[in-house]
Amino acid sequence: VAAFEGQIGQAAYSASKGGVVGMTLPIARDLSREFIRVCTIAPGLFKTPLLGSLPQEAQDSLGKQVPHPARLGDPDEYGMLAVH
Repeated sequence: VAAFEGQIGQAAYSASKGGVVGMTLPIARDLSREFIRVCTIAPGLFKTPLLGSLPQEAQDSLGKQVPHPARLGDPDEYGMLAVH
């Protein structure tokens, strides 16, 4: 998500994410002859050990910022998306 909504102090981080987004279509075109699909997933906020170290109040606040569903994502959900 940082590729699309960079935050203060995250210029380098956002630029690296933007690079991944920018490479997706050209690489997908390059590999299409080999019948290989390429996609980029911008998952947003997920329950991770880093976010889990925050106070519950902070976690709840971050989750409420997610449009739908208004919560942090579960790692199992991400796994199902990536396998799809």
